[in-house]
Amino acid sequence: SCTSAAGCEGPRTEVVATIKPIPTTIAGNTGPLCIGGTFSVTATNSLAGATFGWTGPNLFVSNVQNPAAFTNATAAMNGIYIVMVSLNDCSSTSQTTVTIVANPIIYVPVASPFCAGSLTKGSVTLPGSQVGVNYTLLNDAVQPVPGQLVKPGTGLALVWIGLDAGGYLVRASGAGPTNCANLTSPAVVVENPLPNPIADNKEICLGDCVALTATPAGGTWSGPGVTGSQFCSTGLGAGPHVVTYTVITPVTLCSNFATATITVNNCAASICTYTQGAYGNAGGRGCDGTVGGLTTHQLIAQSLANWGTLTIGGVGHSVVMTNTFEQRECIIDVLPGGGGSRELAAGDYNICNLPATYLKGGRINNTLLAQTLTLGLNVGLTNPSNLGSFVLQAGMLATANPDGGCGSNIPVARICVYSPLAPYALVSVQNEYTYRKITAAVVNAIVGTKNVRGLLNLANSALANADGIVGSENGVSLSAIAGAVASINEVFDECKIFIGWNVAPCAPNQLPTIRQTQPITQNLYNTNSTGINGTESVAKLSVTTFPNPFTDKVRFQITSTVSGKGILEVYNMTGQKLNTIYSGQVFAGKGQVIEYRVPPANMTNMIYILKVGDQQVVGKLMNIK
Repeated sequence: SCTSAAGCEGPRTEVVATIKPIPTTIAGNTGPLCIGGTFSVTATNSLAGATFGWTGPNLFVSNVQNPAAFTNATAAMNGIYIVMVSLNDCSSTSQTTVTIVANPIIYVPVASPFCAGSLTKGSVTLPGSQVGVNYTLLNDAVQPVPGQLVKPGTGLALVWIGLDAGGYLVRASGAGPTNCANLTSPAVVVENPLPNPIADNKEICLGDCVALTATPAGGTWSGPGVTGSQFCSTGLGAGPHVVTYTVITPVTLCSNFATATITVNNCAASICTYTQGAYGNAGGRGCDGTVGGLTTHQLIAQSLANWGTLTIGGVGHSVVMTNTFEQRECIIDVLPGGGGSRELAAGDYNICNLPATYLKGGRINNTLLAQTLTLGLNVGLTNPSNLGSFVLQAGMLATANPDGGCGSNIPVARICVYSPLAPYALVSVQNEYTYRKITAAVVNAIVGTKNVRGLLNLANSALANADGIVGSENGVSLSAIAGAVASINEVFDECKIFIGWNVAPCAPNQLPTIRQTQPITQNLYNTNSTGINGTESVAKLSVTTFPNPFTDKVRFQITSTVSGKGILEVYNMTGQKLNTIYSGQVFAGKGQVIEYRVPPANMTNMIYILKVGDQQVVGKLMNIK
């Protein structure tokens, strides 16, 4: 036997070793993706017979090499997916990370309505936004709205403006590579209709008030002469005055307006009065409003004939006169009067038999008596009395001379002449109105109707001391009553025409455009408004009239730098509308000539008014009689 040490080799045993291949795989996925999307996980392997086992988030397991796609992905599916591949008891693993990106936060958009005709239209507001997200406004066809920019998120609200009526959505898109997006619910922009107010035109007499009417109810009125829903012509001249009626619809707060033209007519004919001096002038001449050239005797006779017996004062304290030549002579003799105002002494006296205490130098020595006697004669000049029914109010009373003399109801235009250079100061006033003040105290003291006849009654009561208080009547001093009576005697002296109460004087400065703020007041710049071919203009509009003065027809040449609806109207000098000569389109830069053949009934001095858009020109037409 041998031992290993002796170099001997023992018996051999054969062993067969089998080496098995280790299967390998590479895991992958189709992400990244957005929540709600679809993704797949995959494993690669080229060895036949290999088996697979998957595990992953949300308790996911699968023994399929390439499991079915995951749909409607959620955040719980986000994470590491591991696959084990096995073959002949050998195995290996691989993993892949699925990234599921959250979509932008959904905010609920809010739409703001708009009123029809609004320049800004409607809007959509997204109450919040995320930094790194872009926001696109879409229409109801889910298309981007033309002209509306994509807005980056700021963390604050986002607003899109200038939107027409319709439905709108907002798409929020995140950054790459996923560009995850979310679509908001729709918001509807509503175009609310405007109210459709209709305001009614009115015609009233100068000095009167009228209730303004319009539909629908609930609106507000504004404009010259407006207080609440009433228009009063106090302080305004005769002619058209535009007022505005504004309506606001509840809930939508949409507003609209309509205008109404309130035509103020000088309804009263000329009113004739004469002062003490006129009645004290035996050789004077006057007019009763119709007939001119009447002598002082004729004027007094006409008044006393209408009165029958004229009593000044009251029973027991009076001066009485009747229509006889002798008494007319006595009236002429004792006027004009003067002196302090006081009550009459006890006794009823004839005008020709006044006590010596009533006279001074043969004239009445009591202003209240002299003025009241004069007012009584003036009230009696016509029957019914135009003067007696004239309504009084507190304030400044303005009258104008008649254009044409005795019997004319057309007032002479007051002309305000301004410098053509800044500051366009008032240079002079031609044909200024006659102004007289009537105090509130006197008007309030009149019992009954507040008119001139009521003032005559107050003066008679004062002379008779009807209230028993010396020096005053109904709380007003005798001198104040005498002053009011004198104002009436003077303001209509020699047949003047009522213009209005509290009519403003010519403005101290006037911009260099010819505008007529009252139909009987012209604002001029060192020139009359019309010559043989008169031209009036405002900044963008001018009118030339020819011939002017006219006989039977007038041509109006209109030049405008703006286009728009034009209306050309003529009024008489009392503010009453005579005709609409033209109503149609006026074109910029294109001269237009309009001929007006004047009807026989309108052969008088007239005012014309041309309106184009918000421009207006006013001028005067003179008639050759």
